[in-house]
Amino acid sequence: MYDVIAVNPELLDPLLSSLCEAKETERRARDARIAVENQIIQMVGTKGEGSRSVNAMNYKVKLVSKLSRRVDWDQYDQIVMHTSLPPDQLPVKFTRAVDVKKLETLQQDYPDLYKEIERCITVTPQKVQVSIEQIKG
Repeated sequence: MYDVIAVNPELLDPLLSSLCEAKETERRARDARIAVENQIIQMVGTKGEGSRSVNAMNYKVKLVSKLSRRVDWDQYDQIVMHTSLPPDQLPVKFTRAVDVKKLETLQQDYPDLYKEIERCITVTPQKVQVSIEQIKG
């Protein structure tokens, strides 16, 4: 809890003005950074999911692409209750999160079951991470 103190508006106003300017500068810098990242992503390209590194003359850039997956648990439960596949081979972890490695294995080993299960999984791309490292030369 903060104590209520008397505030001098003449001293506070310039600080608030500076804060507004700093926030606007930060927003413009963020927008510029995102625009440059998008140009790099377009130039280098990405995988649907995974990482890719490329060396330029003075820098190494690494792009990391991720997909988030959500499951319609009611639909999933209806599908798996009728399968004889052992629980440890199902493409979800006990915490009810998609196990990507098991999902990929299921896709290869049991394509018919995978086609049913994929209907209750929503896949959305996440923001591509861009990191740079200056190459000493």
